[in-house]
Amino acid sequence: MKKLIYCICAAGLLVLGACGTKNNDKADDAYATDEACAKCTAAGIEGKWVIDEILCGKQFVKPAAENGERMYISFAADSTVNCYTGCNAIGGAYFVAGDSIRFDYMMRTEMACPDMEVEDTISVMLPRVATFAIEGDTLLKLNTATPGEQIVLSRAAVTEE
Repeated sequence: MKKLIYCICAAGLLVLGACGTKNNDKADDAYATDEACAKCTAAGIEGKWVIDEILCGKQFVKPAAENGERMYISFAADSTVNCYTGCNAIGGAYFVAGDSIRFDYMMRTEMACPDMEVEDTISVMLPRVATFAIEGDTLLKLNTATPGEQIVLSRAAVTEE
């Protein structure tokens, strides 16, 4: 049974490989290094954001609620980021300068779960995100350097936080 789960996970990762694994090689100087400045420029994205859709090349992922809870990414004032996808924990740090954003020091627990499509896609895309845009304080778009690749999120209602 474990062999079957590993084979399914390996096949899923190969499919996700179509999104690529190019590392974001922007110079660290492009990002705020002073903590106070980083918190200041990141203030607009702080809080909990529900994952609405993920566009990765020709792949389109629309997350469903897992156990009644919607999948989300949460940005804290201390520049930490946490992601809930219904199975494993994903977390790390984020750095903002203007409309540029970089995710770093990312980690992920590795439990095998029945449906890991969203989690695997998020794990591949977050390190590749280069810019973000906020529309009307309710919609957040995390864009990779590849046109058409983005994670679309909506600000969680106060009752969801």
